[in-house]
Amino acid sequence: MAPNAAFGLAVLGGALILFLGSGWRRRAASLLALLVLFEAVLALLGYLHGTRSLYQVARALRLSQYTALDVLVRRTAGGLLARRVLPPILTLPILLGFLLLVALLIFINARVMDRLDGWRRRPGQPWRPATQRRCGAGRG
Repeated sequence: MAPNAAFGLAVLGGALILFLGSGWRRRAASLLALLVLFEAVLALLGYLHGTRSLYQVARALRLSQYTALDVLVRRTAGGLLARRVLPPILTLPILLGFLLLVALLIFINARVMDRLDGWRRRPGQPWRPATQRRCGAGRG
């Protein structure tokens, strides 16, 4: 068993013991369950994006995607929480990556347009529309 899977199961065991109490113990159990959920979601994101460091500790020790998914399919309060929190957690990095790509494309296009405008405004450079340059219109 991978160390991160063993850690998650041990933390869940501690959370179950704390959950039997009341007051601060239940809050601590909830926080421990969220920690395990975060670890499982991180492993799933690692599998989704192909980032081994998110789910693999050493070369042969890794958290299986089936172990990470097991947290989601359980019919417990933790499983319900995982199913409700997982869609935004998975879609937000993808959406932010897409927005970053769009912002990068806008920046590149703005730089190109700025350079072209600077070239057009240089003294001594006659500016002609592209249609006149291609077909030779406007010559003598």
